Amino acid sequence: MIICYLGFAVLFILLGIVLFIFPDSVKSLIAVLVKRNQLFVIGIVEIGIGLATLYYRHHSRLSVFVFLSGILFFIDGVFYLLSSESLRELHQLILNLETREYRYYSLFLFALGVGYLMAGVITVS
Repeated sequence: MIICYLGFAVLFILLGIVLFIFPDSVKSLIAVLVKRNQLFVIGIVEIGIGLATLYYRHHSRLSVFVFLSGILFFIDGVFYLLSSESLRELHQLILNLETREYRYYSLFLFALGVGYLMAGVITVS
């Protein structure tokens, strides 16, 4: 359980740092996923994160955070799988965002990573 949450924490913290430092590279990666219609990959990853988070939720003292983030990741992943074609328009809007908005989102990812870090550290004995 601790390894799962700490792994997610490292993933989100690194994604936040990469997005903050290299927003144009992330924007080009999103453009490639949209162009190749590979958005379902994001959905599968989000479903996996959501299910793993929900599976270990009883071992953490931050059960509300863990439950909400697990449910939201799972639901978001299902929406990516069910409507990946209609999400293409949404991603075009995301690609048109300025660098400043990407940096704000990187702070959100960093905060999510810190939340997972705390969920992994503060466990029920």
